[in-house]
Amino acid sequence: MPRDIDFLTAFTLKHLRDRWWDAAFTDFLRDAMMPQPGERVLDVGCGAGTAELILAMLQPGGARFVGIDLVPARVADAQRAARRHGVAAELATADAAALPFDSASFDAAFAVAVLQHVERPEDALASLARVVRSGGRLVVVEPDNEQRRWYSEPSSGLEAFALATRFFEALESSRCQRGTSALGPRLPGLLRRFGFEPLAVHLFPVAVSRIGAPVSRVWEERRRAIEREVAATADESLARLGRDVLAAVDAYARDGSAAGPAFVEIQHTMLYATVAQRA
Repeated sequence: MPRDIDFLTAFTLKHLRDRWWDAAFTDFLRDAMMPQPGERVLDVGCGAGTAELILAMLQPGGARFVGIDLVPARVADAQRAARRHGVAAELATADAAALPFDSASFDAAFAVAVLQHVERPEDALASLARVVRSGGRLVVVEPDNEQRRWYSEPSSGLEAFALATRFFEALESSRCQRGTSALGPRLPGLLRRFGFEPLAVHLFPVAVSRIGAPVSRVWEERRRAIEREVAATADESLARLGRDVLAAVDAYARDGSAAGPAFVEIQHTMLYATVAQRA
């Protein structure tokens, strides 16, 4: 399953969907939704349109895919990708909590690592309950961001991880993007409240491990990612915390280089995929 995460440069799996989405996850999603020819399938938070491209190419002449995303630039990327691959997908800029579609107009829907960024996931689920027809299928996939695991040797990585967590949590809050951290395991109960009957919960580990000191590119990418966030904030206290994170990452890099083959870094979290049917 997934391999591309870094807890030192983000608090959640935000914007990483296109990186950890692999063939096994595609097979799971297709089997869970069972899209049939002529059915309409909604992708909430489509990003660059990876799902539409993969699923449409796997089922030529099959279901009709509709993708929405809150960020216009990502929708534009998805539209260009769809045209480039000759995939007929409807794509639009829209809010998950206020879907601009008729009631009961979709046979299936899915939302992957989206609701964790919604201030009130309940609003998005209510909107999905309105547009998915009776008997329609829904797949919602979210992590539990409060259960991230980090281990590193040297121990200076633990300090860098703790500071980075504080920094990115504060950034999310300052941008009003902080959603529900421990959302993944709560999905079955939430879905039942909005008229969906949970059918199954599938767990997907998201992990990366390193043995031996990372190459310089790893540290450079980490530094650049943090520097971008520091430069983008107008809050001096946040910028100061970001600079503390940079200093801690630099110290970790020096210690890691000195550790050489004894360097160890393990990052791990879990995705909870709940499959449900509209009652």
